[in-house]
Amino acid sequence: MPTPLDPTTKAKRQPVTDLSSTEGGGATPPVATSSDSQLVERCKHGDSPAFAELWKRHAAAGRTVARSFTSSLDPDDLVAESFTRIYQLLQKGRGPTAAFRPYLFTTIRNTAASWGRARRETSIDTLESFEDPNSGEAAGLLALDRSLTATAFRTLPTRWQEVLWYSEVESMTPAQIAPLLGMTPNGVSALSYRAREGLRQAWIGAHLNAVSADEDCRWSIERLGGYTRGNLSQRETTRLEKHLDDCARCTIAASEARDVGSRLALVLLPLTAGIGGAAAYTYWLQTGGPTSQLAGAVVAMPASITSGFGGGTATGSGAGTSGGGSAVAGGTVAGILGALAVAAGVIAAVTVGPGLFGSLDAAPPVAVAEAEAAAPGDVATPPSPPPTPVASALPAPLPLVPERIEADTALPSPVASATPTATPAPRPTPTPTPGPSAPPVIPAVPAAPRLDPVDTGSSTLFPLLSGAAEPGATVELTISRDGQGPAGPVAAVTADAATGAWSVAVSRLGDGAELVPGAHTVTARQIAGGATSDASTARSFTLSAPTLTAPLAGSEHREDQLPTLEFAGAPGTALEFSLDGGSGWVGETLDADGRAASALSDLPTGVATVAARYTGSDGRHGPASASSFSVSAAPTAPSAPGFTVDTADGRYFPVIAGTDAVPGADIDVLVDGVSRAAATADSDGHWSLTVTELVADTPYGVAVTQSVGGLSSETSAVTEFALRSPEIASPSDGAGIPLSTDVVLLARGVPGAVITVALATSRDGVPFATDTRAIAVDAAGEATTSFDYRDRNYWDTGTLSVHYSDGTRVGPVASVSLVRAF
Repeated sequence: MPTPLDPTTKAKRQPVTDLSSTEGGGATPPVATSSDSQLVERCKHGDSPAFAELWKRHAAAGRTVARSFTSSLDPDDLVAESFTRIYQLLQKGRGPTAAFRPYLFTTIRNTAASWGRARRETSIDTLESFEDPNSGEAAGLLALDRSLTATAFRTLPTRWQEVLWYSEVESMTPAQIAPLLGMTPNGVSALSYRAREGLRQAWIGAHLNAVSADEDCRWSIERLGGYTRGNLSQRETTRLEKHLDDCARCTIAASEARDVGSRLALVLLPLTAGIGGAAAYTYWLQTGGPTSQLAGAVVAMPASITSGFGGGTATGSGAGTSGGGSAVAGGTVAGILGALAVAAGVIAAVTVGPGLFGSLDAAPPVAVAEAEAAAPGDVATPPSPPPTPVASALPAPLPLVPERIEADTALPSPVASATPTATPAPRPTPTPTPGPSAPPVIPAVPAAPRLDPVDTGSSTLFPLLSGAAEPGATVELTISRDGQGPAGPVAAVTADAATGAWSVAVSRLGDGAELVPGAHTVTARQIAGGATSDASTARSFTLSAPTLTAPLAGSEHREDQLPTLEFAGAPGTALEFSLDGGSGWVGETLDADGRAASALSDLPTGVATVAARYTGSDGRHGPASASSFSVSAAPTAPSAPGFTVDTADGRYFPVIAGTDAVPGADIDVLVDGVSRAAATADSDGHWSLTVTELVADTPYGVAVTQSVGGLSSETSAVTEFALRSPEIASPSDGAGIPLSTDVVLLARGVPGAVITVALATSRDGVPFATDTRAIAVDAAGEATTSFDYRDRNYWDTGTLSVHYSDGTRVGPVASVSLVRAF
């Protein structure tokens, strides 16, 4: 078990690890978003970070109360010891069951009392200076503990008690209360309203048990709730007002029933924190203590607690030392006024009279009894008997006082005070208080509220719901979608205090999901006077959204060839759309055919999602539809490919080839700037082609381009070349060949080369025969051959041609024409 922190050894305290980080596993919420009650339950199951979060939320408030008790006790040590005691109880599965902060205040008060008694030494000479117990703080707290306000408060459900503490005692806003209760601000507002109405009814019930048997008084008090809400008939109202004119007791009761919530702070704060603590805490609240704590010095959790956390080191963010301190902190006039205000409230509560609070001879308040029993082994002051339980058929009261810790070790021995103080005389044994004889009046169930037809702007906008309820009532709305059943209340709105009219725009279901296109059903119920009505008659409505018709969902587009967005929907309506990576919503209007278009530009690559929704002139909008398409990067133009030109010294038509093209690229060969041939690069970027139909003895220039994905490279550098053919030395062009003579060819060319010779003949213009042969050029560069056509007269014209050839490649042709001489 952790050892309680020694209040005299402040330097022993060490910072602890920040245990409020997000936790994993299942649906358990992070500690930072859990309510106080959830944190308490998690502490009971060994969740140390949950207790660290409680320290963050409440240590600064506890220190403010601790500073009010005595100047001889260090407030930081007092708060640390109180948290240690609570932590020990939680480890045993005990401790607070409702609001944590009042439980902490009472623990601090009890701890201060036990330490004070341990340090106190009494001289018999000082006994005559002791305060009369019937006129001091204890007497005032006794009266408060038995007041009708405290009695009524304890009969409420713990959830109502918790929200009333923070809203009425500490005057916190719904937004400030929401994280402590694990609710939304709207939910807190609705709960606060029900709790205040429940407190008023419980107060009336408690007052009924305290009044005499006078039937007129009982009849009047039973109807005070309906009277304050204006729900009585004219006849009952007249009778009640006549009785109030004649009865001072019931007049006071009617005033208190109306303002019972505002009296909670005057009763509950002194009961939990003592009169001095209440004054200090009230001053702290009025001077912005909860806000200023964020900028103050940080108080670490005690090592007695963090030793069970695994030895981490960090600080809690909420336990600042900037609280207001005691009511006279810093000697300010505001502090003194705060203390006097609370003290005056206590005195007023005590002096109202036995008619409201009962006799002061009853059992001592639980808070006082617990403080007197907190230090075991104290022989100077005999313990008071425990209070007699009050019989009641109402719900169990809120345990405002913490349980007594069963310490395994003795309490620390505080340093003795320089000036001993007297031990107060024992209190007389109180007499039991008779229990209530009847439960509080049950509020009447209100009728279901009126729910008007739903305004959706012809199914284009989120619903605007309206209707009428009892003035000031809370209206809860529930929406179900597509026959799936309700997803919980979606909104709460307060009806007008004069007319009962209400309206609210709704865009989300109770589970937080946004309303989607389709059919929906809505119902309403109202909460008035602490009672909840049945659901109203259901109203149906349908929602729709514009659709994106182009580009098609899932289609692919290049970033340099983006499509135009095309929408379809209700003719003449306004729509707006948003695009991933864009800047907000862009407005468009559908034409008479229900069409609209918008051009796109500068979209990033990846998946693009277009959301489109209808919009109204009043700022309302409807649910959005969504469609996605992909955007790919625009291809870049390839570079010009390299190539070579092979003509074998000009003898053959050129073979043009490359090895560094883009695989699959289209190759275009330009000769003298004119496209003359094309090829396709293989998977290795290789390509090759031969350009023919070129003539000899003419210079040529060749260049190449390649195309990929529709993008062409620049033209490569030009490579020049020239071709040559064998020379026919004999016969000459146009020579006549006698009938008795062979055709003898004499050609000149590259020594060692092979040339192809062909003699093509015809008669009367009709091809007759072609004689082809291959001959070699000798070392002298000459080649000769003859064609035997003597004494044959079957051809009259012919063509003799020669060209280089190696069996696979050929070159340009040189030729002469022949005529047969008859």
